[in-house]
Amino acid sequence: MDELQEIIKKNQKHWDNEVKSGEHYTVPDLDLNTDLLNQFVNGELLFWSDPNAKINNPLLKRIRQYEYANIKGKKVLCLASGGGQQSAMFSLLGADVTVVDISQG
Repeated sequence: MDELQEIIKKNQKHWDNEVKSGEHYTVPDLDLNTDLLNQFVNGELLFWSDPNAKINNPLLKRIRQYEYANIKGKKVLCLASGGGQQSAMFSLLGADVTVVDISQG
């Protein structure tokens, strides 16, 4: 095995172990309320009020700040996407999402 392949395998094993140990950044937030998500992104809600959601999610603030609320139908690539939180949000907002990560988990 060459050096690059060895580095890739080591990195992949590390991230697989992070997933197995349940690190919070590897767990997707798939229990999102689509109506509240759209209201927040469109500025109809001043704060994220779903008690089951991550209130201070920086992605949501960035989406609203840069007015990316209208991403329906746009192609989004989530590269090295951790737990996939962003892919779920972009998908719920109507984007065509592709996720690529070194770890299957």
